[in-house]
Amino acid sequence: MDNIEQRIARGEVGFLAGGAEPAQLRAWQQIAVEQSDCGIPLMFTVDVIHGHRTIFPLPIALAGSFDADLIRDTARVAALEASSEGVTLTWAPMLDISRDARWGRCAESPGEDPVLGSMYVRAMVEGFQGSDPSQPGQLLSCAKHFAAYGFADGGRDYNAVDMTPYRLHNVVLPPFEAAVQAGVAAIHLEDQMAPKRCGQLAGIKLIPAEENVRRLKCAIAARPAEGPLIIGRTDAMPAIGPEEAVRRALMYQDAGVDLVFVDGIKKISEVEIVARQVPGPKVVSIVDGNETTALTMRDLEEMGFAVVFYAVTALFSAARAMADALAVLKRDGTPAKAASAMMSYAEFSALVDLPRFQALDETYG
Repeated sequence: MDNIEQRIARGEVGFLAGGAEPAQLRAWQQIAVEQSDCGIPLMFTVDVIHGHRTIFPLPIALAGSFDADLIRDTARVAALEASSEGVTLTWAPMLDISRDARWGRCAESPGEDPVLGSMYVRAMVEGFQGSDPSQPGQLLSCAKHFAAYGFADGGRDYNAVDMTPYRLHNVVLPPFEAAVQAGVAAIHLEDQMAPKRCGQLAGIKLIPAEENVRRLKCAIAARPAEGPLIIGRTDAMPAIGPEEAVRRALMYQDAGVDLVFVDGIKKISEVEIVARQVPGPKVVSIVDGNETTALTMRDLEEMGFAVVFYAVTALFSAARAMADALAVLKRDGTPAKAASAMMSYAEFSALVDLPRFQALDETYG
């Protein structure tokens, strides 16, 4: 199998998930621009939610400042830091209005008010992208998630949603409209029927493929000439099977989407089917706990995937580490025996670049 550099040189790679060192990103970018026939630069994607190297308060806290200029400035700093390392697109901001504090993703949300949420979203997009996203120092913004995702009954993630047309249009959708008006770089549209479920769960229901094609074509026709990017997702793999997942992915490509995303993949054979039967730019999500984690990022790049999501790797790792440390504390009355698995204070200070911020404090007070 050809390596990633050869595929980039042939113009077969458009996106690469973040995680590489800046020098490596520059090397890949140079191959794309100077050696491929198309000469189109690659896009490198990372989750830049509330800061990159400099970490700012969570989105709900930023929105709670009621200060659009401040919010815009935090996104501007994040864009400068991420773009300086070669990152070109972030999966942010999150647009979901939420009014149930039990929901586990409230902290990522701008809160309960659509007017405030729209202000936050507009400021974030403007901060990330500036007035001209093509200029140096800008970061393309991909807004998310599925409309009404934040209204899951009982605060249970992916639960049923009881949504009236009035609430949908007056509470849920305004931040989405604000994101498009602000020039957001990408929109992600999927074919699940409410109640929406995680792609790894049973009970997923889909709208007819033809209906979703009409929605995608409508979004493509409505977007301005300069964007946003349209990502078409299908959850047919777990709901129906590989044949229907491939059929829908090809239909969405034919409709004109820029990227297709077959979610709910649990087996390497399913990854291989999508790689083999769905040409062009596509996304894959690798979920810890199933066999697909045996595939490396390089494997997936060589199979033709432009973007790779590792949706729960950091979450599961952090949860295990916290559970283990708290178990030692409960058992012994001290965390001393868990110290070998922890960062030292000095290591953590180095990770967050504490000396830099101390120097700024000393200089500017």
